[in-house]
Amino acid sequence: MKNDIYWIWFAMRQGIGSRNKAALLELFGSARDIYECTDFSETDGLDADARRQLEDKSLDEANRAADKTADHGGCILTPEDEEYPFLLRHIADPPLALYVNGGTPWSRERLAIAIVGTRDCDDYGASVTGRLSYELARSGVMIVSGMARGIDGMAASAALDAGGETVAVLGSGLDVIYPREHKKLYDMITENGAVMTEYPPGTPPLKTHFPRRNRIIAGLANGMIVTQAPKRSGALITASCALDFGRDVFAVPGNIFERRNEGSNGLIRDGAKAVLDAEDVISEYPYISLTPLITDAKKKARYETRNKSKPQKQGLTEEEKKAMTEGLGKTEKAVVTRLFSGKAHIDELSRELGTDPAELGAALIMLEMRGTVKNVGGNIFALAEG
Repeated sequence: MKNDIYWIWFAMRQGIGSRNKAALLELFGSARDIYECTDFSETDGLDADARRQLEDKSLDEANRAADKTADHGGCILTPEDEEYPFLLRHIADPPLALYVNGGTPWSRERLAIAIVGTRDCDDYGASVTGRLSYELARSGVMIVSGMARGIDGMAASAALDAGGETVAVLGSGLDVIYPREHKKLYDMITENGAVMTEYPPGTPPLKTHFPRRNRIIAGLANGMIVTQAPKRSGALITASCALDFGRDVFAVPGNIFERRNEGSNGLIRDGAKAVLDAEDVISEYPYISLTPLITDAKKKARYETRNKSKPQKQGLTEEEKKAMTEGLGKTEKAVVTRLFSGKAHIDELSRELGTDPAELGAALIMLEMRGTVKNVGGNIFALAEG
């Protein structure tokens, strides 16, 4: 039997606490050794409930979690696995079992940057997040986020638009996508990065899970950018975790009269580096070599050739067009209306619609997240099929 099952069993011992679990691992050496111990009466720091849980040797729950993960196309990583993220391994409270869907894009030599912020972002927050994530991903940086509404989802989407890789950390089981409208984004991330969680399949997204989730986001990255966050927010909790782990914290300056910017502006006041572009972040890591992705011009030419003979979606009825534009903002509606007549490069859209590039980029990301449009490559956009 693989040792993974013992790590899953140990991770599922509720009420023991991370400090006691760390102490047990230091004392016994491994999860399997803890499992094989039958008497914890002389072990310090354990109450009766903790001892009872450790003496329960049933592996049924752990086996069910492993089977459901495999059925969902995922895998389970433990601290004994080489593929376990190097940076995460060295935080104070690393997850004992990581449920992962997708690949393993992280490595010891690769720069990883987390981007977090408020779920209730405005156009400025969305635009600057999209721009930073896109530029960082184009430079070869792995983007880490929580796949939440707002800033997190925007960061992941922009990284994917750039052709980069991103990792999303959930506060639920792999099979419980939250928020539900990010199902398409979830699928895209698993194809171009990874979705991970420390919670077994079937676990709902409870509020108490997200502060724990945030430490994983911070632990996976070399540094973290807070693009927009109020005073009391999960993003600031994540930033606090990053500081505790010795990670770099960056923040995007915002309007001082906007509540959404109070927390992120406060980070700058307290010593975080202000970020105006991707180079402000990359320049802090001269010892990490980056491999930039193919240039936009080359990528555009490649995809234009590949898609030359593919017909654009046509024949939409007026009723279908109305349904596709219902509830959209002004810029989003203008983009979709333009794409009714055929695909277009982002520069072409900006020129024809007379829209600011940052505002247009934010609108395109939101439309992709809704599943209305898709980037067919090289920043060429078209209506999504189906």
